[in-house]
Amino acid sequence: MDREENNNHGFPKKLYKNQLQFIKDGIETINTNSCGIFSSPTGTGKTISLLIISINYMNKTEDDLFDLLRNSNKTKIYYCSRTHSQLNQVMEELNTNSNLYKSTILGSRKLYCINKNVDKTKDIEEINEACFSLIKKDACEYFKNNDFYQMQNSNIVDMKNKGKCETFCPYYYTKNRASECEMVLLPYNLLFTPEGRNSIDLDLEDKILIVDEAHNIYETVIDLNTVEISYHEIKKALYTRGINQEITEILTKIIKFREIHQGDITMLVNDYILEANLEKHNMIEVDEFIKENKLAQKNENMKLFHISKFIKLLTYSDSNGLIIHNRNTIKFTCLNPALYFDELKRCRSLLFAGGTMEPTDQLINIFKKHKQIKSFNYYTKNRKILPIILEKTIDNQSILLTYENRNHLIESVIKTIKALTSVVKMGGTVIFVPSILDLFKICLKNISFDKPIYFEEDFNQFEKNPQILIAVLGGKYSEGINFKDEMCRLLIVVGVPFPAKSPEYLERCKHDKEYAVNTAMKKVNQAIGRSIRDNDDYSVVVLMDSRYSQLKHKLSGWVSEKLETKNTCMAIDSIIKFLG
Repeated sequence: MDREENNNHGFPKKLYKNQLQFIKDGIETINTNSCGIFSSPTGTGKTISLLIISINYMNKTEDDLFDLLRNSNKTKIYYCSRTHSQLNQVMEELNTNSNLYKSTILGSRKLYCINKNVDKTKDIEEINEACFSLIKKDACEYFKNNDFYQMQNSNIVDMKNKGKCETFCPYYYTKNRASECEMVLLPYNLLFTPEGRNSIDLDLEDKILIVDEAHNIYETVIDLNTVEISYHEIKKALYTRGINQEITEILTKIIKFREIHQGDITMLVNDYILEANLEKHNMIEVDEFIKENKLAQKNENMKLFHISKFIKLLTYSDSNGLIIHNRNTIKFTCLNPALYFDELKRCRSLLFAGGTMEPTDQLINIFKKHKQIKSFNYYTKNRKILPIILEKTIDNQSILLTYENRNHLIESVIKTIKALTSVVKMGGTVIFVPSILDLFKICLKNISFDKPIYFEEDFNQFEKNPQILIAVLGGKYSEGINFKDEMCRLLIVVGVPFPAKSPEYLERCKHDKEYAVNTAMKKVNQAIGRSIRDNDDYSVVVLMDSRYSQLKHKLSGWVSEKLETKNTCMAIDSIIKFLG
């Protein structure tokens, strides 16, 4: 990727041409009050680009900051990422390149509490209640001395260390400091859940929102707004001291529903509320009663936090929710997380960025009625990748790896893999398979390879001697491990990883016709991205399933533009020429 010598936006490092285009598009997105979806592969400087976009905006509005100083709600940019370690990295970059603007990292009490009398191993809700109790008793020395506002931008570790040295509470300090900052950094759970936003008094009206590492944002929001509780916990909660008659009635009705329905049931929330005779109860008032009376704090062994969240989600999600009941547990999950993005529509501008954002359909459908929305891709045309679709095995069987025909195809697929891996002379081969790993292991006993084969549990050995690794598609190795340089010269994706056809899956498909395809292709795109981690890296990618010919448009642009369909012999010849 060529570097651009000029127009470096004040940063000491030279920027790539693609970074400059990213920055230009990001600035334009903010200036036009739009929503942008940015795909920027690993190694293209995505986070630096987002910071430059932010600093550019803050520079632009600097003349207005005097007026904003008189406004306690002056925050203009919220920067959200998946984990606090990622937010720490952003803060370090911000401090290195521009310390002109106040910034802070928001987090929970579980993250920031430094009081030794609070057990940090407990649930976050229990930690919250322990904090409230200490404050009420005037027993927290750190909370007493919380008027400590003359501090430079700090990462989480430094903030906690300073809190201990100066005897102030990092949690309340960062929360109070947020109103004084031009840029606030926060994790997903504080942005995408109602209780998270309420805990920090988050007001997104007319703000700039940047969501980094957003490639799994759709699924993450579903997970954040899902709760599962056991009927055993509900029965124990009935004997909690202090619960009122209405809570007793609700819990009794939930238990009665379980006694009537002994088998597994999946139903919409509205149907469940009627079936369980819960329609007359005000769930929001019940939730407030539990909080105001500190019932969870008084009964730490009772999982009233989870029950409270379950009750609240029943009302908040309305027809969008799904109830999954079995003999032991009851679970709430949302069918479509669009509801939980509603608050974001109040933002002036939104930027979603990730290494692999494709397919982008789901985000576009959420925001297209409220914002002008654009999707951007940043990848070098000379990125060293050879993507191939393999529709037939080495013995000319059509590769359609469905549940029904996988048994008679698997041996032929493994023979084809053996032929492909045999021509990789230098470097490793990573093979991602859907939920047929056990079947793979059984069949491999009958087919000998000329290289050692490792599975996920043998990963340390593969690192030392990268030959062949077989891992689950959609697992941690396809989404969170970097197979850079010699670790992966050939990446093979076997089959299309459609979700299992559970009742929950079928309900999601009813509400979103593209759900199955989008979920599967996100996993594929992320797996492919594991193989090339910087600009000097290179890899062959083989997609083994005939269905990929109809799914090309769901692949990342830097893959689809070079994608070719070949038979096994042609693929082997191409691999030899590409790898040398």
